[in-house]
Amino acid sequence: MNRRVFISVSIISLFILFLLNFSISRSASEKLNYFFKHEVHSLISTQTSILTNLVRNDLISGNFMEARAKLAKATVSSRVLACYFLSVDGEKEFLLNTEIQRGAHIENFEVPISFSSGGPVWGKLVFSVEMQGLVRSMREFKSMINLSQSLTGLLLIIATISFIFFLWRSSHYLELRVSDCLNGQFRHDKGSLSIFWSPLLNQLSSVAAQYRSVDLTIRQIEKENESSRMMDLMMHDLKSPLTALKTGIHKIGIENSAVRLMDSATKRIEELVTSSVIHRKLDSNSGACISRIELADFLERLLPDLKCLNSSARIDLVLGKKDEEYFSFVDPDLCSRIIGNLVQNSIEASHGSIFIRILIRKTDSFNYIVISDKGRGMSNEIIEKIGKIPVSSGKHDGKMSGSGQGLYGAFKLVRAWGGEIKVSSELGVGTQIVIALPIAT
Repeated sequence: MNRRVFISVSIISLFILFLLNFSISRSASEKLNYFFKHEVHSLISTQTSILTNLVRNDLISGNFMEARAKLAKATVSSRVLACYFLSVDGEKEFLLNTEIQRGAHIENFEVPISFSSGGPVWGKLVFSVEMQGLVRSMREFKSMINLSQSLTGLLLIIATISFIFFLWRSSHYLELRVSDCLNGQFRHDKGSLSIFWSPLLNQLSSVAAQYRSVDLTIRQIEKENESSRMMDLMMHDLKSPLTALKTGIHKIGIENSAVRLMDSATKRIEELVTSSVIHRKLDSNSGACISRIELADFLERLLPDLKCLNSSARIDLVLGKKDEEYFSFVDPDLCSRIIGNLVQNSIEASHGSIFIRILIRKTDSFNYIVISDKGRGMSNEIIEKIGKIPVSSGKHDGKMSGSGQGLYGAFKLVRAWGGEIKVSSELGVGTQIVIALPIAT
């Protein structure tokens, strides 16, 4: 082969290899940069969403101490260093405040919070996440990729030069050089490459471990949601046989002691079912079924069902002012359970003629549902415990009162909606329960 032709072919081949290696390296670097930014932000967004769901119910109920405790426990080994809740009114409540080192690379991630899907945003959580380690890992990873690509290009160029040189020489010399390269030099180069690949593999292993952790968390949440749906179906299916059993008992009459025992047990089961539904919705996501409803219309439609609780009871609904609207954000199904449970308690607490009055009125900020009766009343000792723990008022007229789980659940649920329940009572006079719910604008 002519020496000039060999030199020309070698130069052209090397130039083409250089351009290909440069183009591949640049494309890989851009894709790698996009991959890290997209995947890292996606990973952190998933983590902050999980943390938000963890404390969402506590924020809705205003229990910031519980929210702080949960966040402190959940962020022990995470990159979340600080977190605060910012309401739409501009009020800021710090929930997590870890010492941030000087020079740290911090990015803020905001997660809006609303009562329901598509509902108005009433606040947001702002998470401060330490990105220095991730940024450093990305730079190291890119450096390793660039170094490995450069080394690969260099080896390719060397191999091309060697190959052309071998073609120029005799075939015997070519076979000898290739044999030497494969038996000795190639193994040496491979051993050198492992020095550069080791940090890269460590970074990939760390990223993979974080992905596995997030995937495991998502699978656990999906499993818990499926169990919750199955439990809700079971509770719903229990309502029909309970209704049939109650109807049969009332048709027989409760003069017999055995029938009275069955009636008491049926009410106890019904109370447990209601309490279980309330607590499960509180533990899962209290904002899932919340909607904006008009309370006066809601109570008017509920009134016939309330009167069916006791055919001899007189239950009156009184509106504060005519042509006035009372809108609030509540879960309609759970709200009807709460009202029904409170009216049932009033019926059981009454003796002789039963008269229950349901009044609805409003102020500038709250709607009020007032349920009053002329029953036996409760002692101050019991009233002080109501809303803090499940309380039973004991045995009256040969019948055992409920466990207090329904009323306790009602307190938790109304607080989750941003409201409050107040109970006032006097022995021998009666009881008044006031449910305050924020006005939905």
